[in-house]
Amino acid sequence: MATHPRTQKTGSSIAASDGKSSAMDLRRMRKRELDRKAQRVARDRTKHRIAHLEGLVEELRQQDGRDSIYSLAQRLNQAEHQRDCSRRVLESIISTASKHLTEAADATETGAKQLDYAPASGSTTGQTPLIAEESEHAIQSDSHHDAPAAATAYRGLAQGTLCASETVPDQLLLNDAQTEFNSIDSFLSALNNDAFVSEGDSTSLALFSAPDLFCADLEMPPLSSKDCSCNSTFPRFRALFDGTTVHANIWRAANDILSTATAPKICSRSEDTLIRAILFGWASQDVQNIDHHWRAVRYIDEIGFSSCCQTERLAILWMVHLRLEFITSPSSNSSPNLPMWYLTPTQKKDDPPAVNYLTWPGVRQRFLEFPHLYCQNLFWYLFKDHFRIDWPFEFRDCYAWNVQEGQFCLSPNFKKTLYKVDAWRMEPPFFEHFPELMNHIPVACSSS
Repeated sequence: MATHPRTQKTGSSIAASDGKSSAMDLRRMRKRELDRKAQRVARDRTKHRIAHLEGLVEELRQQDGRDSIYSLAQRLNQAEHQRDCSRRVLESIISTASKHLTEAADATETGAKQLDYAPASGSTTGQTPLIAEESEHAIQSDSHHDAPAAATAYRGLAQGTLCASETVPDQLLLNDAQTEFNSIDSFLSALNNDAFVSEGDSTSLALFSAPDLFCADLEMPPLSSKDCSCNSTFPRFRALFDGTTVHANIWRAANDILSTATAPKICSRSEDTLIRAILFGWASQDVQNIDHHWRAVRYIDEIGFSSCCQTERLAILWMVHLRLEFITSPSSNSSPNLPMWYLTPTQKKDDPPAVNYLTWPGVRQRFLEFPHLYCQNLFWYLFKDHFRIDWPFEFRDCYAWNVQEGQFCLSPNFKKTLYKVDAWRMEPPFFEHFPELMNHIPVACSSS
């Protein structure tokens, strides 16, 4: 029996469709397998990447800790080095201070042995006799009670306000060597106490000594040049920048320096030299090759005024330069550059040359009459701390730049201020120690 052609065609088409569906299923399975494999690979890659990043973070964290430890170790080494340096400096200071204290104690003991005490008997000069009991009581009295009156009477006698034949006996008794002050402030307050010895007082005047606080800078004003640190039997010296040694007493050193100074070789750069020295230091390239004149100015700056404010320092050094130029070359045209109040009358040849450089005429006269009241280093320490110029602007306004000459110069307003004696002032704390100078120096507002 023959098959119908349509039936054969239908069977073949079914078989073909079954083959196609099976091929499609196979491709789907293969694709799913590839997708699953790709997903596994991606997950593994992500895990490895995360693990790598975590390890990198941990490594960086450990390395940062090592850097911190290294930095802290460096800082510790620096601190130990600074500690060792400070210890060496402190030991050097203690050694030097002990040496000077020992020398001072020996000198004080030697001077005490050489004192000639007169007998406790009456005198024909109107002095009341010294009784042994009174002398012993004066020696054993408390230092805080006797020191102010003794110090004030000492200063009054040196100034001529007290008569030695009426108020102070010939015998000056020394207190016990164990007399001490708690601080330098109490010592200074004792020196400037308002206690006084009346003209009718005939009791003995007890002078105190504090060998444990010996310092030439804090001595009482001496009665004569023999008792002053500027003429000390055991002088001390200090070295300057070039190795030159000068007296440790600032007043004595200034007189020695100014007595040997010479006129400047080049005057046209004087303002530029001073301004550069203050701005960049004396050792700068522009001012290191200076002549003997500027070397003397630098010495004066180093021993007394290098720690002043820049404005006051420039004013002081400028006037020192003008005065030094006028004295060393009086025949030149330098005299018109000096203010009228700076032109002092002719003084004696044996007067200290540094007196000419003091600003205020009244202070110059005081230095001539009572030089050893102010030659102690204490005066100059207070001077540089409390001296002020009445200049309401900043230091940069004190000078200008000359474009044509290529150098610094003082501003006209600052020069005009320096030529006014009222612009040179002193703060009130200075007059607590030297009240007699208040009539000669204008008072400045205290910078608090």
